[in-house]
Amino acid sequence: MFSHLIFNGVLLLLLLLLARSLEDAFIVEVGKNAYLPCHYSLAAYGTPVPVCWGKGPCLWSQCDNWVFSTDERNVTYQKSRRYQLKGNFLKGDVSLTIENVTLADHGTYCCRVEFPGLGNDKKVNLELDIRPAKIAPVVPARGYPTPMSPRTLTTKGDGSGET
Repeated sequence: MFSHLIFNGVLLLLLLLLARSLEDAFIVEVGKNAYLPCHYSLAAYGTPVPVCWGKGPCLWSQCDNWVFSTDERNVTYQKSRRYQLKGNFLKGDVSLTIENVTLADHGTYCCRVEFPGLGNDKKVNLELDIRPAKIAPVVPARGYPTPMSPRTLTTKGDGSGET
């Protein structure tokens, strides 16, 4: 009976770990801004906590390939100006905005909220899928046909080239 309880406990732990790392996918067109949501409640701690954003899945103890980080009050690292926290991170909104995305921005991003204590961090993996921008067809102005090939206008004759 005791081994049965241990087995169930291990299964439950694995299920929780797997469920915690499931990814949400966000699809954005090239040239648009990507918004990757991440929030936490300050109620339990009363003050902001350090946060990091990395490109790549969340690791056990840190962010990988950092793109943005904060301490309790200030931004401590910003890979480029395209990476911004536009919400109020002092109130727990640590959502990342990536401005003017390119195809190279696709991939998994990790938001890690670094709560005090071993293993207490909140880790969120978000998948960013970048699609090519849609090109709108050119519609001619009303009443003006669009020729298939250029035409030459002349002031003499009938335009047949004979004079």
